[in-house]
Order: sequence, then C-alpha cells, then structure tokens
Amino acid sequence: MKRYLLAALLPCALALPVHAQTTPKERPATEKLAPEDSEMKAVQTEMAAYGAWLVRLDAANQEATNELQNIQSEWRAAAKAPAAQAVARFRPVVARAKVKVAEARLRVRALDTPAFPALDLDADSSTPALVAQVLKLYDRIDMLLDSFGPMLTAMARNDAQATISAASQMLDAAQLLLDTQAILINAGLATADREMGSYQVGLLQVRIFQAASRSMGAAKLAMVGKQDPGLARDLERFATEIDAASREGKAVMTAKLAQWDVLTKTGDSDAVQVLRRTSAVLRVDLKLFDATPAYTAVLRATAAHARAGRLAIGDISAVSRAFGEIRNLINEISTQENAAMAGS
Repeated sequence: MKRYLLAALLPCALALPVHAQTTPKERPATEKLAPEDSEMKAVQTEMAAYGAWLVRLDAANQEATNELQNIQSEWRAAAKAPAAQAVARFRPVVARAKVKVAEARLRVRALDTPAFPALDLDADSSTPALVAQVLKLYDRIDMLLDSFGPMLTAMARNDAQATISAASQMLDAAQLLLDTQAILINAGLATADREMGSYQVGLLQVRIFQAASRSMGAAKLAMVGKQDPGLARDLERFATEIDAASREGKAVMTAKLAQWDVLTKTGDSDAVQVLRRTSAVLRVDLKLFDATPAYTAVLRATAAHARAGRLAIGDISAVSRAFGEIRNLINEISTQENAAMAGS
C-alpha cells in the first residue's frame, strides 16, 4: 500500500511551471487591414521578440521540467525492489531533481526582463512578472521535494503510521503547489479577453489545477479509509465548469480563426503578420479544449464513487494520472505557443 500510495500521488504532486496566456491583445481592425501601419510594425517586431524571450524562459526551465516529469517512472522502476532498496534507489532521484530545480532557478533569475510596450501586455504577462511566477513555483516545488524525505524514511523502516503521517505532509505541500499555480493563472483572468478565447483557456487551467488540488485533500482521508463528504459535489462542479469553458472557448476561437483566415489572405502587411502569428497561437490552444473531456470524465467517475461512499485511493490515482496527462499537455502547448509567437 505504501508504494502504491506514492506512485498514485506523484503525477498530481509534481505540478510543473505553466505560463499563463500571454497572447498580446487584439490590435488590428477585423474589417480591414492597412497595408502599412507603423503601430502594426512595432507590434509585429515586439511579438516576435516577446515570443523569443518566452522560448528562452522555456529553455531555462527545460532540464528541471524533464527531471520532474521523470520522477514517477523512476519510482515505478525503483519500487520493483524490496522497500529498503527501492528507497535507496529513489533518494538520488529526488536529490537530482533538487539540483535541477536549483540550476533552473539560477537560469531564470539571470534572464533579462525587457519591456514590450507595443504589445500592451497585462501586468501578469510582463517579463518580470513571469520570472517572479516561475521562481515562486520553484519555491513550492522545493518544499514538495523536501517532503519526500520523511516519507521515504518511514517506508524504509516499514512504519505504516509514520508513512501515512509523512504522506499527509507531502499532500499538504502538493496542495500548496497546485493552489499557487491556480492563483497565479487566475490573477490574469480579470483582464483576459473573452472574445479571443484567452479567458476560457485561463479558466480551464485554473479549474484543472483546482480539481487536482481538491482530490489531494480527499486523498488524506482515503488513505486512512475515510470518505470526503463534499468531494462529489466539488468535482462535479469543476467538471461542469471545465466543459462549459471548453465549449465556449472552442466556439470563440474557431469563429475568430475563420474570420482571420480570410483577412490573412489579403497580403503581407505587418498587420497581417500579426494576425498570422496570433492565429498560430490560437490553433495551438485548441488542443487543450479537445483534451478536456477525458479529464472531466475521470472527475465525474470519481465523484460518482465518492457520492456512493466508495471512494478509494485508486480513484485519487485515476484523477492524478488524468491530471498528469493534461498538465504535460498544457506545458507542451505553452512551448508551442511561444514558438508560434516567435515565428519559429
């Protein structure tokens, strides 16, 4: 049970830095595009530069991201051995992750933080704000990695009670990390553009992380054989809100792309180039809408078990795996968005 518990919770626990939507606000008129426009030339130039900066931010994070993503598979491999050997094999994995996070933190701190006035970025999408967000998340990830030590020690001693106590502390750290990520993304929703679909993408990410955090809270009860009376209601609400935001966002983006596809055939002005870059970002975002039904299906199945009083740690594991998959997709989308904005 102890090994299964750790394997079940790892995907949810290790939430990786995810950038909020950073698409510049819509500038060109939708009815016509001027062939030459100094403002659009500045937007076109700065959009490419901003995208290139985001690519550098991704590169600064990449080694840590890869290491954190590999932790679950490393544990599965280690867990094939007896408990003491499994723990001995896994401790260096956690230590290596700590090193990669420390190195990434230094690289992120060393990044320049240029301003892009022509893009009219929201405060949360400015380069200093994004650096601060990533650094805050790394602080939370460090706390989580530090919480692995007591749990591994308890497992090596075959101390069931100590394992449960340490697992509870690990879950607290995981919830804090997930909640921090949701708060950072949520901060940008007040100024996100519903007509561009960026609001819906941000709302999806917030609810996805909140649902994962909520399941972590229920896991603390499930691992001692207790039920969480409010879980079914909360997971069903998250699933409903995610589905609604996905439908709305996909409809908005699809309509906007159809409109822009016509306009981008009018030539190669700077305004057209801006639209082409922004269209490329929106096409990447559509992948998230297509992926949400699988996540909400797991949330509803888990809610059904909770409502029937049959919630088990295996249900939390299912949410954890589904979250891990969609979280990795969000990171992939972020990387692809940045490349599209940079024009690479």
